[in-house]
Amino acid sequence: DNELTVKNFAIENTNTQKTWIAKADYELPIGEKSKLEAGARYDDKNSITDNEYAETTNNAYIPIKSGTSTIDYIEKISAFYVQFKSKFDKLGYQLGLRNENTGIDIIYSDLDTQNQKTTKNYSGFFPTVFLSYSLTDNSQISLNYSKRINRPRGFQLIPTQRIQNKSSRFQGNAELNPSYVNSFELGYNYSKGNKITLNPTLYYQTTQDNINMIVREITDTQTNER
Repeated sequence: DNELTVKNFAIENTNTQKTWIAKADYELPIGEKSKLEAGARYDDKNSITDNEYAETTNNAYIPIKSGTSTIDYIEKISAFYVQFKSKFDKLGYQLGLRNENTGIDIIYSDLDTQNQKTTKNYSGFFPTVFLSYSLTDNSQISLNYSKRINRPRGFQLIPTQRIQNKSSRFQGNAELNPSYVNSFELGYNYSKGNKITLNPTLYYQTTQDNINMIVREITDTQTNER
């Protein structure tokens, strides 16, 4: 337990976390130049947080309703991938595909309501393509593409308020969805012994549903809400 007095506030937060991870990977060489890889991973996370916020007046604790809460955050992620790597003459390539499935339950209670629950589920496929071509013994060009997911972190989803001090609070948004990033890369590599190396690269990236922080002013009435 951790208790800290900030001005006329008392803040006490306790957190218990349990995380389970299971994974398996498989590699199969095919000939001298090719290889097939596959694997799976499962993550199970459970985090329980108790937040108690109060104003202190003459050593008396007056609970603040908007901040005092209990949150049970449950996150389960399963992922599967397969990729194939090979080379044909001067062309090298690696093709991959990953599938991710995410399930999240947020159960939260405060001084007014009990066991409110938000459930989120999303899944998707994420391809990767890596190509390289040898121009000479010392130089090659490469072209890469990948798609990935940026999931909102647990604290960004929890809708109850967390009070840092009398004038600063943080509140998550349970309606947040993950953002998806498409990345492209075009590169050139030239090397001569250990003395000269050139590696200019061009990048291009697009993001769908980017997650941003919003700062807004709260009134004295909201700050002192109980």
